[in-house]
Amino acid sequence: MMPDLPNMPPSPYAALYDLLIPADDELRLIHDLVPFDFITELLEDTYCHDNGRMAVHPVRMFKYLFLKAHSNLSDVDLVRRAKTDLAYKYFLDLAPEDDVINPSSLTKFRRQRMDDDELLDKLIGHTVEVAKGMGLLKGRTLIVDATHSRARYGQKPIGKAIIEEAKGLRHACYKETKNAKGRFPEKVDESDIDQLLSYALAVAETVETGMPELMFREHIRDQVNRVRELAEDAHVELQVSKDS
Repeated sequence: MMPDLPNMPPSPYAALYDLLIPADDELRLIHDLVPFDFITELLEDTYCHDNGRMAVHPVRMFKYLFLKAHSNLSDVDLVRRAKTDLAYKYFLDLAPEDDVINPSSLTKFRRQRMDDDELLDKLIGHTVEVAKGMGLLKGRTLIVDATHSRARYGQKPIGKAIIEEAKGLRHACYKETKNAKGRFPEKVDESDIDQLLSYALAVAETVETGMPELMFREHIRDQVNRVRELAEDAHVELQVSKDS
């Protein structure tokens, strides 16, 4: 079932938000000034209203996706950051001590609730336009195509998206250590999506198992997780296409 619209719960630690989040913080301004009611109107028909387990409200789930696009993070890294980033928690209408969702819930929401090819792009695009109209996102381009596989593939071919992420991870490793040279798998036929998926996952695994010291560097870990998520999303999308 769909719960009530989320509001900031009372908390003995609420003063931390005013102490630590500047009044002109971008996320704080968007939270305070941009209405998100349109999310409920667009998604309410996808929820049962009289039975079933209580779900996380779609407005809060959408805000997770907005943060995902805002920071270009995988589901796993977005949720990890939301646990400790007070600006994120404020934006999500959570108290400082509140827990966050499981990353798998965000992945499920992306793949099942946002199953329209253009819906997520439209929702984020509308939010960005409202924010820009209020002067909250001056001169900033939000990375919409890092949010969701369907939105991402709508802007570039699936194979190109995968190979760009894998190459980006490889080059980032080259900058960090000379030991990365010659460690990655041989390049594959970029026109073969199955080979690309295997290649992307092999690149990620090479970093995780062959250069584990790099996983302590946040930007490398984030890129590894983006590569894995993109490949997994692509596999799901391709399977849906084959089954339909």
